[in-house]
Amino acid sequence: VKWIYTEFDLTGKDSLLPFIPVPTVARAGGQPFSALGNYKTAYANGDFAGVSAVSTWAPNLKTNLAYVMVEDEVAAQNRTKVNRGEDFAIIVSPEFTPMKGLDIKPLYSYFQAGGTTSGSARRAATDRALLGGTTAAAATYASARYAGGSPENEENRHTIGVDMRWRSGPFGFDPTVYYQWGTRDVQCTCPTNGAAFTGREVETDMSAWLVDLQGSFQAGPFLLEARGIYSTGNEARDNLARSIRYFEPLDLDTSYYAGWAQIFALGVDYFNGGGGSNAGMSSNVGYDRYGRAQFGVRGTYNVTPALALYAVVSPTWTAEKVDTDTSAARGIVNDNSFREGDSRYLGTEIDAGTTWR
Repeated sequence: VKWIYTEFDLTGKDSLLPFIPVPTVARAGGQPFSALGNYKTAYANGDFAGVSAVSTWAPNLKTNLAYVMVEDEVAAQNRTKVNRGEDFAIIVSPEFTPMKGLDIKPLYSYFQAGGTTSGSARRAATDRALLGGTTAAAATYASARYAGGSPENEENRHTIGVDMRWRSGPFGFDPTVYYQWGTRDVQCTCPTNGAAFTGREVETDMSAWLVDLQGSFQAGPFLLEARGIYSTGNEARDNLARSIRYFEPLDLDTSYYAGWAQIFALGVDYFNGGGGSNAGMSSNVGYDRYGRAQFGVRGTYNVTPALALYAVVSPTWTAEKVDTDTSAARGIVNDNSFREGDSRYLGTEIDAGTTWR
């Protein structure tokens, strides 16, 4: 079973609320994100538990609303103290077509988490200044009181932007631009009286950008595409207890950049792509704390409607220099770790393949 939801007409003729003339289709339960948040996989993808509603105001205007249960509290605070908070997200995403061939999809999303939360919504990045050592550790969110971190250590994150699709004859252009801001309460390893280090609650400031541009040209059976990505990041010596400058999606289901790479993205049949060696690039967009800068070119030749040959070239960098005095998973290995950045270049991937349907 992949999805388990009920779908019904919420408003409009012969609906649950027929006195509201605008037709709305609602879903409740485990369901796909589909186009609730974006066209391109850049913020919300895969499946979620919650409720959604799609209202059609005119043939060229729709609104998408979703309440996403990111994590549900499984025990009360005063019982077993196994508590990760009632984490949720709200997505508001209108969708309109002002002219033939142009679709515009603005996005506003609010995410709240208490204590630790899903790794899809919050990347695990190492930092000495965090009491738990990483942005995902329970100790970073006061696990001395609650096993999953205190729900009083709250994160409030806002994401706003636009996703678009434009088609005109053989040309296509799909731009995506998101800005993210908010705050996060964490336990910082701060000096006390100039001597011992202890945990003290501080507020992390969050501010990040994601720009993802994709263009295409179709010439008969041949399709040529180019894609450029830039996501801001933190410098190696930045204190992640004080500031977060890398973009964090809600849930990408390991599918970011899929189809454009086999190593720097989810590979064919999950063979080798999208793993830990990519420092979460298929799930969290950027490379660890350092952000992302990428340019890809993909050519596809359709031999028949069922058979296609393709080739991809994709050089990849980080937005900020990576400190290579760290482990492959970007963890601390010695006192020189996270002192300064050394290199932005991650590598150039070249792929050739075939698709037969």
